[in-house]
Amino acid sequence: MKRDIDPNKLREALSVAAQLVARDGEMFLPVFERIEAEVAALDRRSTSLERARALGRCAATTTHGIQNAIKDNAARRPSKAPPSP
Repeated sequence: MKRDIDPNKLREALSVAAQLVARDGEMFLPVFERIEAEVAALDRRSTSLERARALGRCAATTTHGIQNAIKDNAARRPSKAPPSP
């Protein structure tokens, strides 16, 4: 079972790992690097998710508007007029 990662706890763990590296040296550096990579991945995913949702909302609004414009244009066009490109 996969659990969502709490970004605040992950950042807290990064801080603790940084303190361990500062206090005890390189022994904890791999732990710090792993947590740092996880924070970066979480940030990228969050940013991507926000961009995708914004684009989806924009596309839905635009698509709806375009569909209405096409219907309106078709209703106004004389029946013998050639289709517009």
